[in-house]
Amino acid sequence: MRLRVSIACAELVFAATVASHASPPVLDGEQISSAVFMETVTLPSPGEFFAAVDKQFQPNWSQLVKPAVPVATAQREHLALQLGVLLADGFVAIEAQDGQTAKNNGRDVLSLAKKLNVSQNVLARCQNISDLADKGDWRTLREELDAMQNDIRLSMQEQNDYDLLVFLMIGSWIRQMEIATDLLIKSPIPDATELLVQPAILDHLLERLNGLPEKTLTNPLPQTFLTHLQTLKVHLSKGAYAPLEDSSVREIAASMTALLHTAAEPPAKP
Repeated sequence: MRLRVSIACAELVFAATVASHASPPVLDGEQISSAVFMETVTLPSPGEFFAAVDKQFQPNWSQLVKPAVPVATAQREHLALQLGVLLADGFVAIEAQDGQTAKNNGRDVLSLAKKLNVSQNVLARCQNISDLADKGDWRTLREELDAMQNDIRLSMQEQNDYDLLVFLMIGSWIRQMEIATDLLIKSPIPDATELLVQPAILDHLLERLNGLPEKTLTNPLPQTFLTHLQTLKVHLSKGAYAPLEDSSVREIAASMTALLHTAAEPPAKP
C-alpha cells in the first residue's frame, strides 16, 4: 500500500502558530515564494514513514541505528542538512528502543540547533527525551521528538530561514529513503517499493533547490543534491501502483547513500 504523503497540513499549522503570536512580517517577492512553498508541501514525518516501513518489513531496528558524528562546519545549509539526518535517526533509535542512542541523539540535535539559532524550545525537549528514554516510554518519546522537530521548523520559519528549512527536510528525507531502499534490497517486496514513489515531494525539493539565491546555488552542496535528485526523477516519479524494478531500487539506494556521505563529510569549498 502506498504511503500517503501529507500535503499542506503540518506546515499550515506552523504558519498559523506564527500568526497567532506575532504580526505578519513584510516579505519581499522571493520570501513570499518561499513561504508559499513551505505552507503547501511537507514530507511525511520520520515517525509516519518508519511506521509504514515497519508494517511492510518488521525490520530489526537495532541493526539500522547509526552513531552520529556531526561534522564541524560554518556553512548553515550543511548544518541544517545534518540536523535533518539527526532527527530521522532519533526516530530510528526509538523504533529500536535504544534509550542511550535516543539520549545521545537529543544532545546532538540541541548542539546543531544552537549553531543555527533555533534552539529556543529544544533544551526542554532534550531533557524530556532523556527522561522518557530512561523510563522506556517509547510512545511519548516519539511524540516529544515530533514536537522537537516541529519547534525547529517553526523557529526557522519565524526567522525566514526557508532555505535552511529545505535542507532540514532533505536531510531527514534522504535518511528515510536510504533505510527503505536498504530493506528493499535485502528483502524485495514489490508492493513495498511504493514507499519510494514520491513525485510531488521530489518535484518540490528540486524546485526549491533551483530557487535558492544564486550565491548559495553555485556552491557544491546544492549542486550535488540537484544532480542526484534530477537523475532519480525517472524512478521516483513512476506511475501509480507499478512496482519499481530492482535496478531502480538499487539506483535510488546508491544516490541516497552518496547524499548521506555528502552530509557526513566537511563541505567542499566553493
